[in-house]
Amino acid sequence: MGGIFKTFGNTWSITKTSMSVLRKDKELLLFPFFAGIDKEGFRRPVVVGDALYLEVSVLQQRSESCKLQGTATVGDEIAAQSQILAVLRSSH
Repeated sequence: MGGIFKTFGNTWSITKTSMSVLRKDKELLLFPFFAGIDKEGFRRPVVVGDALYLEVSVLQQRSESCKLQGTATVGDEIAAQSQILAVLRSSH
């Protein structure tokens, strides 16, 4: 089994392991709530059939919020970029 099925299998394995850790320590489980967007830019349209890849990195993290940089690409072309502010809340 290779290709996309191997990638999905690896992703599922990481997800299960992560959930196992989170069940043991509820303090680690935080939910991000969208609070704002900045420096947004749409570079090209995305149409049906395009493979859209999303990459998100943490620019700054505090105890109750984080600022993220997001980039959406189709092939080698950037389709959109933005900075996102999220407020973090615990599950309990």
